[in-house]
Amino acid sequence: MTKVQTTEEFFEDFKREVENAKERIYIQTMNFEIGPRLLPLAQVLVKKAKEGVDVRITMDWVYKRYVGDDLRLLPLFNREKRKYKERVHTENERVIQELKDAGAHIEVVNKAYFLPFLVPIIGRNHKKIYIVDTKAAWLGGINFFDGSFYAVDFMVKFQDDSIIKKLVQEYFKIERHKHREDVSVVLNSDMNLLLDSGKRGSSIIYQEAIDMVRRAKETIQFVSQLPPDGKLLEAIVGAVEKGIKVELYTSKETSRQFNDFPYNTLYLHFQNRAKQYPGLRLNHLLDRLHAKLLIVDNKEALFGSHNLVHLGVMLGTEEIAIKTKNVSLLTELSEFITKELRSS
Repeated sequence: MTKVQTTEEFFEDFKREVENAKERIYIQTMNFEIGPRLLPLAQVLVKKAKEGVDVRITMDWVYKRYVGDDLRLLPLFNREKRKYKERVHTENERVIQELKDAGAHIEVVNKAYFLPFLVPIIGRNHKKIYIVDTKAAWLGGINFFDGSFYAVDFMVKFQDDSIIKKLVQEYFKIERHKHREDVSVVLNSDMNLLLDSGKRGSSIIYQEAIDMVRRAKETIQFVSQLPPDGKLLEAIVGAVEKGIKVELYTSKETSRQFNDFPYNTLYLHFQNRAKQYPGLRLNHLLDRLHAKLLIVDNKEALFGSHNLVHLGVMLGTEEIAIKTKNVSLLTELSEFITKELRSS
């Protein structure tokens, strides 16, 4: 059984499941930052760890460079902003230490050396997985920090024992950094789990997106906070030339990735390419979008942590996604586009 949940639905459901957890609570996230929204949930995690529940949180080292969803690539000279950043990080480390003291297992992966420290977007673990007992697991795009729960995004909840068992196995491989190659794991007859190992220039997920677009006969729906690029963009252009209906959804126009250099490089490239094709147009939401989803012909879908851009592939980003042909899940994913994106 699966269920597509919006950010608010996921937050409330995950909180309920955590409060009732008996055996384990596993969280895999890139960003980890406790603010007013997540502090009560973090306190529940502390309580559960003290009760003997196996609480594990795997996060990427880059969380230390973020404040909210703002990753600073250059030194911060504004004194007030710098003080605010220090306060946020101090409080965050306090909560992390409280979790450790309670018995939670905290694993920070991809600790930075010289080049990643200077360019922190290189070699990140961008995966998101949440697991509670043997009852529930979620996979999608939501990070464990307050800002994630104010963006347009979704998680898919799984309640099938066999799928949860396989996600637990992959969680431990992520925690122990054992994914050395890109892999595809069969979850059931109509669902595959895809994992990118973070090898620069290689992505089973991005390649699957290209292949799906090339198979399209009627419709393509692409959802990401970043515009398509590389071979995927060229595949989409080819679909437009064939008369295939293409819908592209992205974040609000005032977003940093569309206006500030160097973040806007992909956007400018896309806009330049789109000038030649009237059918190639980005639909900007009125809110911040963080969802990642590709649906082709309403017959197959790809969703997860991957922004479906080649830039992430070249940066060596570890990603997770699910490719599915499950009819009920496809219906729910299509409804997410209709209710959450087309109406925005």
